[in-house]
Amino acid sequence: MVNMESTLARPRRRSEAILFALVYASFVVFFPWTEIMIAGQHVDFQWYAERFTDAHEREITFSELHGIDSFSLEKYYTGEVLWFELVRLLTALTGEAAIALRLISFFMLFTWAWLLINRTSYAIALLFLLNPLVIDMALSIMRNGLAFTLFMIALTLRSEITRALLFLIGSFTHSLTLVLVIFYYFLKLISRVKETRYFLWLFGISAAVATGLVMTVGIDFLGTIIEDRRLREDYIQGLGSPIQMVLWSFFLFLQLTSGQAYIRKNIFVISIIAWFLILNVHIPWASRIWVTLSPLIVVSMLALSRDKCRLFLLLYSGYLVRLYMKWSTLLV
Repeated sequence: MVNMESTLARPRRRSEAILFALVYASFVVFFPWTEIMIAGQHVDFQWYAERFTDAHEREITFSELHGIDSFSLEKYYTGEVLWFELVRLLTALTGEAAIALRLISFFMLFTWAWLLINRTSYAIALLFLLNPLVIDMALSIMRNGLAFTLFMIALTLRSEITRALLFLIGSFTHSLTLVLVIFYYFLKLISRVKETRYFLWLFGISAAVATGLVMTVGIDFLGTIIEDRRLREDYIQGLGSPIQMVLWSFFLFLQLTSGQAYIRKNIFVISIIAWFLILNVHIPWASRIWVTLSPLIVVSMLALSRDKCRLFLLLYSGYLVRLYMKWSTLLV
């Protein structure tokens, strides 16, 4: 259901993988990206740094910040309490919110590199790890990135209890993680009922479409069930990237036209891509889903047949060049 198998002819030595991940994470964290970015700054990072610096100096607690007088599981979930407490703790230990946030960035980058380099070549790993959207996610949009990273780590574990615990931690770090968890257990259940290609297709795609529509078209209804800052009409700002829409629709087509064995192993990723496509029609930030889950998605795409895999890499490389032209001053 979730394919994290190696695409390498030989296992990579642990020391070699660790060194690669350390060098990559250090490079991304310390390189002055804002000097070559057209945007010139990481907006979310600056907002986080200012917010947690203020919370640290004023010794504000999560409950005080959100006006919580008594225990409320819903408010702890929607307020993403574990993210707040983690950054607050690291800020107290390091003395600076900016350093605390960069430690989180390093952890995410190291994990992504570790997950990929153990499953593909250096060149292909870097092709995805140096995507500017990946860099932005790791250095700026960290709350989403950290939560989804914990989710991917959980998928590599054998212990169901430890996996469920990481799922829970991720959900209270970023509320959207709960959708991934629901997808995971739903598709796991469906896979046990029947593993035929079209059966998995039907339920995997249907779950993605239904979830996407509820989170967009049905946002008013969802807002009556749970209070979350993302469940507001002003969060639905129209179509995201048209190019990503076309590109990932084609990539999804490549997956859906593969054999039953591939569908069975990769139905989770197929559902995630379909979910992204539905959200992208209504929400500009929908790309964060596939960007943050890149290691998982890349492993899935590399498991396609040789010709499909080559086509995927070719199209993705072309998209990456265009992306850098829009993101960096070096190619303008």
